[in-house]
This record gives sequence, structure tokens and C-alpha cells, in this order.
Amino acid sequence: MKKFILLFTLILAASTMQAQDEIFQKYTQNGDVSTTVVSKNHLDRLTEEQRNLPGLTAMLDHIDQMTILSARKITNIAKQMRTKLPKQLASKGYKTRLASKVNGIPVTLLQSTQDPNSAVLIIDGDTDTHAILLTGDFSEAAQTTSE
Repeated sequence: MKKFILLFTLILAASTMQAQDEIFQKYTQNGDVSTTVVSKNHLDRLTEEQRNLPGLTAMLDHIDQMTILSARKITNIAKQMRTKLPKQLASKGYKTRLASKVNGIPVTLLQSTQDPNSAVLIIDGDTDTHAILLTGDFSEAAQTTSE
């Protein structure tokens, strides 16, 4: 029985990651979207001065990789990233954890319910719209929030 549960969990996690990858693949194939991948190694290379923001170091320690999609606000794809992407992610089991404005800029954070170590941050800036896929070990942060 334990083997069955483990196998089922692995299959569910793999299908969740694949579904999320399919959503992001659609956006990365668009010529109006630029994509940047930042690995754990890149994050570890930041100097103390660059990491010296309240809460940033603790957050960066949990991130293994960031995939950043950026589109100019004047493009159609930027509008889709603002409006359709949250709905597409919600249909794949992502829940909105934060929807707020930071310095007047709308920010939305969605986290996967099937894989809590996967989150997407959508920032609707003045000139660009960004969707940032975060993967890492967020279990400790989730436990701290729920206590």
C-alpha cells in the first residue's frame, strides 16, 4: 500500500509540473516574451549588499530556480499574462496566496496545491508584465505561515 501511495504521489507531482510547464511553454514560444532562467547557483553568487533587504535572504535560501517571463505592457501577450495566466494556473490547482499592490503596482502570488514547492509571481509593472515561476523548498515557509 505504501508503494502505491508513493507511486501515486510521484505521478501526481510529475503531472502537475508538466501541466504548469505546458502553460508557460505557450508564453515562452511567443516572440514578444523574453525568458530568463536564474538557478540556485546564480542566487548564491549575490553579494551581501545585493541580498541586504528585509526578508530577501530568507526567501532566496528557499528558491532553487526562477524562470522569469517578461512582456512589454503594450503587447497582447502581456495582457494575457495579466488576465488569462492566473485563470490557467487556477485550473491546474494553483491558489492565490497574495493579491496586492506594492508601490501602486499589482502583484499576485499563486501557489500550487498539489506541489507547494511551486509558485508563480505575476507583477504588472508600469512598462512590462512579468510572470516568475519559483521552484524550491517552501515547506518550511509554509509551516511557519500556518502556525
